[in-house]
Amino acid sequence: MKFLLPLPYSVLIMSLYLPMFRIIFIVVSWVCLRVIWFLTDSRNIITRISSLGWVSICFVIVIVLQLWSFLTDKFTIDGINHQLMWFGYGWFVLGWLLAVWAKVTMNVHWGEPGKFDNHRQTKLVTEGPFRISRNPIYLGLMMMVFGSGLILNTYLFFTVLGLFIYIRRKVLLEEQLLSSHFGDQYLEYKEKVRRWI
Repeated sequence: MKFLLPLPYSVLIMSLYLPMFRIIFIVVSWVCLRVIWFLTDSRNIITRISSLGWVSICFVIVIVLQLWSFLTDKFTIDGINHQLMWFGYGWFVLGWLLAVWAKVTMNVHWGEPGKFDNHRQTKLVTEGPFRISRNPIYLGLMMMVFGSGLILNTYLFFTVLGLFIYIRRKVLLEEQLLSSHFGDQYLEYKEKVRRWI
């Protein structure tokens, strides 16, 4: 019996190397994240569906490009680098957890990226992951994109740089909106907590 205990763990670890498992892991993780976003959004269903926005579309495009690269063997890193793949799994999971933690912490105060809703966003959220980063959701999502590229063994993990440039523009707009709405409270928070980490 003692020799059978490690078997499930070894099967799990070996399955992490299988190409199909890597694809399923990434797709299911992103779908679960989207479901969590949908379920924790207090707006009505029509508003939730109609507000997917460009940020979500950009993330979908990048993930589809990474999956395409992996499936067609284009832009892939020669051979499997096991350390990079494990680093990618870790980075991906940490990003997923950070994004979910931040979304749950924001609760009803969450709003669409780059927009501000005076009726919903009545409180400046500074607790939980917002004590570490002013943008933990974006940070977590970019960690996931970077990690998925490493898991899939593709050079397209660099697509996170393009996302960063796009998201940074949204963040700067959000900072102006928060500053004009919350005034000194936001400026004080901005002094204490860094934009990313």
